[in-house]
Amino acid sequence: MWQAAASLPFVYFGWVKDFWSPFEWYLRVEKDLAATYFLIPFKGCSGEYVPGKRAAWRATAYDAGDVQSWIAVLGREGCELGVHGIDACIASKKGALSCRELLN
Repeated sequence: MWQAAASLPFVYFGWVKDFWSPFEWYLRVEKDLAATYFLIPFKGCSGEYVPGKRAAWRATAYDAGDVQSWIAVLGREGCELGVHGIDACIASKKGALSCRELLN
């Protein structure tokens, strides 16, 4: 855990591989298996209709755009890609639009 925190500045500069993005490892380990990856379409979105002081904590600091280069690779490898989101159950139209944008 501490190693991850200490390496973060080096990851941002591109000097160290980000081990929180293990797609290469997944593809190797899951070779010939039908894998599904769910991508988060919006960073910084805590959701609609979320009451409470800590609702903002639900938001992610990343989204599918941060792994854009892997989307094409995963598609070529036969992986299924889906959109995951906090509001998926109430805003399916929003999710479908973002999925089309990501894959085009």
